[in-house]
Amino acid sequence: MSIDRLLAVVGVILGLPGFVLIFSSGNAAVGDIVVAAAFLFLIVAWYVGWRLRRPPFTMKTIVVRLEIFDSGGKQARLSKTYQIRPNFRHLHQMTHRNIAADGTITDLRWNDKPISDRQIQQVLGEYEVTVDFKTPLAVGRVFEGMLSYEAANSFLEPKEGLVYVADFRSSKVTLRIDLPQSRRCTSAELYQVRGASKILLAGKAVIGENGKSITAELKRPPVGAEYGIWWEW
Repeated sequence: MSIDRLLAVVGVILGLPGFVLIFSSGNAAVGDIVVAAAFLFLIVAWYVGWRLRRPPFTMKTIVVRLEIFDSGGKQARLSKTYQIRPNFRHLHQMTHRNIAADGTITDLRWNDKPISDRQIQQVLGEYEVTVDFKTPLAVGRVFEGMLSYEAANSFLEPKEGLVYVADFRSSKVTLRIDLPQSRRCTSAELYQVRGASKILLAGKAVIGENGKSITAELKRPPVGAEYGIWWEW
């Protein structure tokens, strides 16, 4: 039995004497006190359960930025900037998944510093990166971190896409694509991917700067949800 359910059961047990007193002895004041105490205990049980069910990290915001530097789509850089809130004490590591590209990924960095090979793993064709923190993080204290990498030969087609998988709980995720001056976007659409199907989120992909940028905002995307911006250029 989970701790929150255990505390809830204890709260109900504590409340039973109050009901017995109300209906047997007529001492309503004592009964009210016991019932109030049981109710308070249930609130505490809910709060403790809520805290224990939280993930290690939640993000206030995430900004995913893809920069394509040449008209052929051969050289690009992707970065993910996080406003990170630790939810537990003694956290000293953070793992990033869903790192993949059609081409070659190189130069993985955290806060613009190279990530060592021992912190990088390849799992089923995707990269997993574990970031180490020098000191345990303070609970609730928000700090910023950025994961980045280079992607070569990944955006070569007339119709291309950027896929984002929500691997952290976040209040807001911003997706941004910056295109080269010499090759601008002509159309763009945002989809939510569900299994083998794609659901169009009409009007969510916004083309700006005369075709040089594409942006989309996601409000509280569920962890594990997959989104894709597809554009023609």
